[in-house]
Amino acid sequence: MKILIVGETGSGKSSSIKTLNPSETFILAVTKRVLPFKGWRKGYKPFNTKTGKGNHINGISNYASIMAMMDFVNFKRKDIKTLIIDDQHI
Repeated sequence: MKILIVGETGSGKSSSIKTLNPSETFILAVTKRVLPFKGWRKGYKPFNTKTGKGNHINGISNYASIMAMMDFVNFKRKDIKTLIIDDQHI
């Protein structure tokens, strides 16, 4: 299943991530901005390219890198059920 959520800035798209289970969620953030809800760092750890661990990566903005991360999560991270590409405007 694929879902696309589109809305005005400040309408709660990124904030709705807090309702997801972090142990099953991976976030590809196009910008280098933090998530807009308290306590997000408890569940979303920075992705480590050497170990393949973590579930949040910031500043991944070119097509090839996004596709490579999507493939990695799809084939190597069977624990991940939800993949989010978050584009927060600064």
